[in-house]
Amino acid sequence: NCGASQVVPVAERFRRAVSEQPFETGVLSAEGINITMSCGVSCTDGPAGYYSHELIKEADEALYFSKNNGRNRITIADT
Repeated sequence: NCGASQVVPVAERFRRAVSEQPFETGVLSAEGINITMSCGVSCTDGPAGYYSHELIKEADEALYFSKNNGRNRITIADT
């Protein structure tokens, strides 16, 4: 029950938290490795009958847009 204006800041906080914290492997280096996170977000205020699999498909397409256009970003699906 929330729209993109509410979801995107939460996703952005997760993205920043992941990218700012080195991932400790215990093998590669003492400092850890830097990782990033890309997200696709899909929301609807649409009519009943807008199926969850459609939202998941749109979020997946937005995720691949993020990955193919620089990574480490949040993309909102065109709904």
